Amino acid sequence: MPKGTLSIAVMIVGLLLLMSSFFYNSGKHTESAWSEEQAKAHAELGAQVHAKSFERDPSKSTGNDPPRDTPELAALREKWEASKAQLDAARSGRKRNARILLILGIVVTAGGVAANRFGY
Repeated sequence: MPKGTLSIAVMIVGLLLLMSSFFYNSGKHTESAWSEEQAKAHAELGAQVHAKSFERDPSKSTGNDPPRDTPELAALREKWEASKAQLDAARSGRKRNARILLILGIVVTAGGVAANRFGY
């Protein structure tokens, strides 16, 4: 094998990892961590929480009463918070993977440059 072939191959692999990290989040992916059904359920829960948070008892209301915090509203908020946590996890998963590819690409490319510097 000619001198420097290994280091060039390592640099190419590192550069491919770097490029893949930039394109990882672009485009449509067939598998998604967050489905349409989950998105609809999350939006519906948000609407229910919003509606319940402004609901007042008409028999006891003077018009200026603050909204009541009922057990039903607390349960809806709890469900919505759990759904929001799932959404945040789905959003951050792809970013984390792209960041790992980026760091790995930098390390492998730097290793190829160092190997070339020392004549491998």
